[in-house]
Amino acid sequence: MNSNPTPTLTNSSAAEQSDFFAAVQGDVTALRDENTTLRDEVITLRHENTTLCDEVTTLRRDVSGMEQNMSRFQGDMRSLREQSLAFREQLLQLGRKMKSLSATIASETARLKDYMTDQADVNIRLEQ
Repeated sequence: MNSNPTPTLTNSSAAEQSDFFAAVQGDVTALRDENTTLRDEVITLRHENTTLCDEVTTLRRDVSGMEQNMSRFQGDMRSLREQSLAFREQLLQLGRKMKSLSATIASETARLKDYMTDQADVNIRLEQ
């Protein structure tokens, strides 16, 4: 065991007691200042947390809007694809009709030439 007795305030001098109380008062003041600083930091962190939560909410709203726009865009793309296929089919039908019409014109032109040749022959015979 330690043979030196632990000093106590009761057997200390008034100057030692005054120094002790001044040191304790300094420690209390320092702890209060630190507590105030920590409270301010907590308030700042809460404010930052609120700001971040607001930003997250805004970002979620933006993402939701983007998802809705993407969905509309995909619907528009499907519609355009369907319209494109319908237009392609119409072009193919038009091409077939033009081919048929071209064959009809060629046939009618050949018949007209034959008729004109026949008429020319008739006219030549009539003139003779």
